[in-house]
Amino acid sequence: MTRFIIIVMQVTALAAFAAGSPLRDFCSPFNGKDCNVIWEAPTNFPASVKIFAVIPTKFSSVTISNLLQIAELKPNQRKRVDQGGVFAGKDVQFFGDREETRQLNLVPSQELIAISKDGTIAQIPKQMPVGVPDEKEALRLTLNILEKIGISRSELATNSDGKIRLSVLEGSVLHKDKLSGQIVTNVTDREIDLSRQIGGIPVFGTVSISAKFGNEGKLAYLSVVWRAIKPDKDCPIPGAAEFISRIKSGRVLIRNEQANATDKKLTVTKASLYYWENSGSEPQTYIYPFAVLEATTDVQGDDSKIQLFVPFANE
Repeated sequence: MTRFIIIVMQVTALAAFAAGSPLRDFCSPFNGKDCNVIWEAPTNFPASVKIFAVIPTKFSSVTISNLLQIAELKPNQRKRVDQGGVFAGKDVQFFGDREETRQLNLVPSQELIAISKDGTIAQIPKQMPVGVPDEKEALRLTLNILEKIGISRSELATNSDGKIRLSVLEGSVLHKDKLSGQIVTNVTDREIDLSRQIGGIPVFGTVSISAKFGNEGKLAYLSVVWRAIKPDKDCPIPGAAEFISRIKSGRVLIRNEQANATDKKLTVTKASLYYWENSGSEPQTYIYPFAVLEATTDVQGDDSKIQLFVPFANE
């Protein structure tokens, strides 16, 4: 059977955000009934933001051609893979070589792209890493790929300084050098993870773009989740008083590992807006906004700072 890439993102989400928040997969309700809530967060939110509907799309012939070139595959190397869910659509396309060392999977309904290529990451000690790109070069290579598939740099989430918001991961292997006898760390690959932004608001819930590079800067793995969307309706944003009311009435969520945080005093120091986007393996029909509140508590240790998640969109 043909090997199939399953995209596993940060959080497995439910399809409908408002009806059953996917945040509940890793969060619990926060009991703020008897909590003294102090609001010190600067708030310059607009009065409302858009809820977006996911719309049917298809990859252009140019994009597919570029992706095949990146994956080192040919148009006639189509594969049949029996899968369910979003991978069962008639428009889904799978490509791969006979040896199963190269793969390209396309799921237009969720605008999901996945590429894997074997042999690009050094297998120590049989093969040593050569020319693994540093962070700057790995980002440049990733942006070059995005340009080829029609994703603009302006659509990537940025930090407050305007620079692209990114996470950098590196794979490494400890190895004993034969000449020196010393244990050395060999970096075998470097991965760049990026998020999209919608109307200037960053996406949460999945890694929008993940690109891993190995020897000589060759691509080892790429996943892109970038659904086509259109504005559906306006969604009012709560003010500070409404946020406090939601905290005290138990209508906010807290990470499960922080569920025992204080219920006596809470100072909200920052409020941020996000959109939730599911992983590419989960269907999604709407993209909803929500808020993340950063707060300090009246206890010491790990629970001195917490995050509260506030779904405020209603269908």
